[in-house]
Amino acid sequence: MLKASVKKYNAEKNKGKYYQNVSLHKEIAFQYSYPRLDVAVSKGLNHLLKSPFCAHPKTGKICVPIDPMNCEKFSPKKVPTLSDLVEDIDRLGREREKEGGGKERDKEKGWKGTRLQPYVKFFQNSFLIPMQKEIRASLVKNNGVSHDEEMF
Repeated sequence: MLKASVKKYNAEKNKGKYYQNVSLHKEIAFQYSYPRLDVAVSKGLNHLLKSPFCAHPKTGKICVPIDPMNCEKFSPKKVPTLSDLVEDIDRLGREREKEGGGKERDKEKGWKGTRLQPYVKFFQNSFLIPMQKEIRASLVKNNGVSHDEEMF
C-alpha cells in the first residue's frame, strides 16, 4: 500500500512541476518585458513613463519616445540633457544674430535645430499625426464635420 501511495505522490508531484515551469516562464517574461509600475508612477502626472520630453530631476536627461522597431539601436546615454538643450539654443541664437534674425524668428524655431528634433519628429509622425487623423475621421463619421486645419 505504501509503495502505491509513494508512486501516486511522485506522479502528481512531477505533473505539478511541469505546470509550474510553464507558469514560471510566463512570469519571467512578464517581469522583464513590461515597465515597472509603482506608486510613484501612479500618483504623479509628470512621471517619465507617462510624459515624453520631461526632464529627469537627478540626471537632467530628457525623456524621449523610442521607436520600437529600432529599440536595439537606442542608447539612454545618448539622449539629450537640459545642458545640451541650453547649448543648442545658445548656439542657434548666435547663428540667428549673425544672420540678422530677431526675437520673432527665435520664437518660431522652438525645438527645431536642437538635439530634440529627431525625437519630436518621431513623436509627431508615429503618434500625434495618426491620432489626429483618427480623431478627424471620427468627427466626420459622427458629426459629418470636416476640419481642414491641423490639430497639432
